[in-house]
Amino acid sequence: MGILLMVIRGVLMASERGRAFIVSLAACFSLISLSGCSFGEAEGEEAGRGTGVDAIDDVDGTEGSGLPLDSYFASPAQAQMLDRAQDVLKKQCMERYGFSYTPPPLPEVVPVKGVGNRYGIADPADAANFGYGGPDMATQADDPPLGEDEAAVFNGPEELDPDSLPNSQEEVDDLPASTSNANLVNGLVVPPGGCIRESFLKLYAPRAGAVDILFTQDLERESFARSRADSRVKDAASAWSACMGRSGYEVSDPMNPGRELNLAEGLSGEKATAIAVQDVECKKRANLIKIWFAVESSYQHEVIKREADTLKRAKAEHHERIRFAESLVK
Repeated sequence: MGILLMVIRGVLMASERGRAFIVSLAACFSLISLSGCSFGEAEGEEAGRGTGVDAIDDVDGTEGSGLPLDSYFASPAQAQMLDRAQDVLKKQCMERYGFSYTPPPLPEVVPVKGVGNRYGIADPADAANFGYGGPDMATQADDPPLGEDEAAVFNGPEELDPDSLPNSQEEVDDLPASTSNANLVNGLVVPPGGCIRESFLKLYAPRAGAVDILFTQDLERESFARSRADSRVKDAASAWSACMGRSGYEVSDPMNPGRELNLAEGLSGEKATAIAVQDVECKKRANLIKIWFAVESSYQHEVIKREADTLKRAKAEHHERIRFAESLVK
């Protein structure tokens, strides 16, 4: 397994904090990406209408609404509560080994309007105020510095093979103590993957056979890639491109105009702001956001129907997870 996948599944997957990064990485959601996907790329999906997707007139294509799969994800407030709960579990784990652990403060919950910048910059006020730079976002503080033994307990062994890690807390509990981990700290065996992994398993995979936390994210990635390659979205993107061209900006990708206009620097400068304002106006004239939203909504309805049984389990596990988190953070 590659280093990047190890990071995603071993660290970022371990909390709701990682979800935005994972989805961005998987589906090329970056607004300004100098080496990202070109517009219309999809994984094994031919662009066009012949995919069984309903007509977009059947969908309420408003950018103020949420996508159908959103109901299977934690809300921003729930995501922060899950992060707090995971910090409690890390603290409890560290205390078993005689170490105190004070988790860093969580960033403030930043509400997202509608689909946000999922289809490129879309909010006129953000464009006028920040250009392509976006408002300053709070970042997650670093964990406190740890001593050698503390780090061994918190992170697990340095030479960690993610393929060898148990996939559920139930599997960990069933491991013989002598083989679950070769490391002893203060007379106790360190859990596989350390307290970070234990906190994740207890919250997200307490039992064997739990739905992979990345399952719904993979469906979201699929719907995005298929909608991006859909002829209706590509036609709207062409109309957006023509509108931008009439203002002197030769661009073809509404997701990555900075790549074509060399805006790697000064994303909130005067030039970038002027382009961003025109970008949003052209998206409005081309009806790009509403069309894209409607097309992706149709694809999401399709995958929801296809994966109904697994999604039902995922939603039930999510509700159980929220109840457990609430019990931890009270």
